[in-house]
Amino acid sequence: MTDNNLANILFAPTPFKDDNKILISLSEWQSIQSLLNNLRSLLDSILSKNSILSEILTNVPSINNPYQILQDINDLTHSFIDNTLAAVYQLAGDLYDYGKKAEVHFGSVIQLLGLDTPDWENICQLLNGLQQINTNYKANVRKTYNGLFKYVDVLQKHKTELESTQELLAKARQSIVTFGKNTLGIFDEFICQMTSLLDITTKLLDEVQKTLPLIVKLEDVWGTINTELDKTISNINTLNNTNTDMVLTIANLNVAVNEWHDIANDAHDFMMNFHLLS
Repeated sequence: MTDNNLANILFAPTPFKDDNKILISLSEWQSIQSLLNNLRSLLDSILSKNSILSEILTNVPSINNPYQILQDINDLTHSFIDNTLAAVYQLAGDLYDYGKKAEVHFGSVIQLLGLDTPDWENICQLLNGLQQINTNYKANVRKTYNGLFKYVDVLQKHKTELESTQELLAKARQSIVTFGKNTLGIFDEFICQMTSLLDITTKLLDEVQKTLPLIVKLEDVWGTINTELDKTISNINTLNNTNTDMVLTIANLNVAVNEWHDIANDAHDFMMNFHLLS
């Protein structure tokens, strides 16, 4: 077993912690949650006036009733909040779980390495245990990514429809000028709400799209951890253990214990604050 295997990403996970940035940023997800809540609130407000506005819109020949678009966005958003955001919370739980267990397992490995004759069998068992813990996490990350990607894909389609509808509404306003001041006021409010809806949708699309690469990165992290654990276990089993630099190995493991402790704390804070805006 060589020092390099114990000095790399497995025992010093700084390569995927850029500038000490936490792996799941609370501010990024709370920005998404805030936009989702604004979108949901605006949709509820518009849809509550369905009967009044539908009657107005039936007198505008160039407009297809936009309520199906609004209902689709509403259903999609509620599903996204209930399912995909719940999966993000689970991701933080996975990080917390792995971080706490890695802290304990690596601490135990340090103790075993400190023996006059290191207990390599138990060291391998501890690393195998971490590998088993890691097995399901990559699937959870993929589930979250798929939910984000689907939301972006469908929301982009509806954004295009909203842009088209907004243009038609502006033109259609001329058709209802004779309907009376009250009707015109309701219609103008609807146009204003649709403009706000388009603005929120555009911002939300941008925010969700920005998180997609972060989720892919997190998926890569789990894959890398699994690969490095596998390599380390293999090296322990096949190479001359007496060639290991114990001082360097234990130093690297102590760094890993501290860093996984920090990652677990970051994930815990994320979980504690995640639902503040829900």
